[in-house]
Amino acid sequence: MKKNKKINLKVSIKFCFFLLFFSICLSLFSNGDIVWKLSLKKLLLNNNLNLIYQEDGSSRITILQILINGGKKADPLIKKGLCYLTTRLVLELPDRSKIQELMVSGSSFELKVEGDYSIITLRSLSKNFNESLALISKLIINPLFSSQRIFLIKKQMEFMQKEEEDNTLLLMLKSNFNFFFKEKGYGGSVFGNKETLKSIKRKDVVNFYKKYFNLSNVVFSVVTDLKQKEIKNLFEKNFKKMPVKSYVKKGSTEFLNLFKENDPRKSRVISLKRNKQQTLVSYAALLPGRDRENFVLAYMLKNLMGKGVKSRLWALRDPMNLAYTVNADTAQMRDSGLFNLYLKTDKKKREKAIEETKKIIENLYEKGVNEEEFNIAKLFSKANFLRENETKGVRALNLVRFEAMGLGFEFYNRFFSMIDRITLERFNLYMKKVLFNENLVEVLIGPE
Repeated sequence: MKKNKKINLKVSIKFCFFLLFFSICLSLFSNGDIVWKLSLKKLLLNNNLNLIYQEDGSSRITILQILINGGKKADPLIKKGLCYLTTRLVLELPDRSKIQELMVSGSSFELKVEGDYSIITLRSLSKNFNESLALISKLIINPLFSSQRIFLIKKQMEFMQKEEEDNTLLLMLKSNFNFFFKEKGYGGSVFGNKETLKSIKRKDVVNFYKKYFNLSNVVFSVVTDLKQKEIKNLFEKNFKKMPVKSYVKKGSTEFLNLFKENDPRKSRVISLKRNKQQTLVSYAALLPGRDRENFVLAYMLKNLMGKGVKSRLWALRDPMNLAYTVNADTAQMRDSGLFNLYLKTDKKKREKAIEETKKIIENLYEKGVNEEEFNIAKLFSKANFLRENETKGVRALNLVRFEAMGLGFEFYNRFFSMIDRITLERFNLYMKKVLFNENLVEVLIGPE
């Protein structure tokens, strides 16, 4: 008991310091605009390359995000995993010398496939960015799609499928996407499954690459201490040979979902048995259409519900002691969005945790929030936005995502003013649209 009191005291002290710090930060804000507004530019280079550029001299590091429109939704249902396989092949280094070259230069790159697009991230010391950009541009423009490489990466993807099944958070997300978006192409795994990988041939990879890897379909975002002129010259030099438009002729290869499956929504409760001591409890709901206001409303809702000690779900941890972890998040796609809250609890406390979680959701749906809690939600949303975008990598990623979703990269600098425009009545109405009972799906993953 004494130990818990000490922990709670430490949390309270940290929270007070946080509020003090953020109050000082807020004193720098006026009329919804922020002093640290980033100087953002969108450069259209001579070769029709779209580049979002921000100069940041806080470190001698350059982050490049390359967003390729397509993503998991571009996979045919019978060839799920095609987008990941193709993009992973594009990043395959030709020999060991290139791997050593990358390591010596202090550079690295990684890949992520989401619903509407895939993203390639390049991290580099700024002094070596020229060499790193030259290497990755060669890989993207002249990839090697050999049968042996395709075979080996398919084997890696089969292993990733198993990892996804063992990770309760990833399994939760996949279950939610399958429930809500299976017919829209967002369902399934980015790694496909054994049958869909078997159906993917080399010609499918080549056609997918030709359709999506061109400058009319790609957006670049770079945050760096390097000057604009130098960056402009580097990109024009290294990507001058990248095709501007798709090489696939209209009607030759259409990557569409060719058939609809039967509606899987027989129940709004999904229970998956796993041999674990903890149970993951999740509630997910569809979000209203994509626009700037709805994006901000969803961001405020996830902060109100599951981010930090003042969130609604925190009561499950303290004082109820019913959960190890509580959280809430959103996933935004072009067609729709998903709100998701979840907690991890001991199997002996599962029923009580479910009961109390439902009460929290119902209370928020029926009563909404008062003026004080609404203002706290605004405050915390601003604070978390600042903290999340502190690093160059996340900042560059959000800029390119905002642009790809149609919100515009400049939405980044307007985020705070958009929050200030939201009224209490608008926020409570939004929560009623999202949290009504018929919109919620319950996912339970753990022991029987």
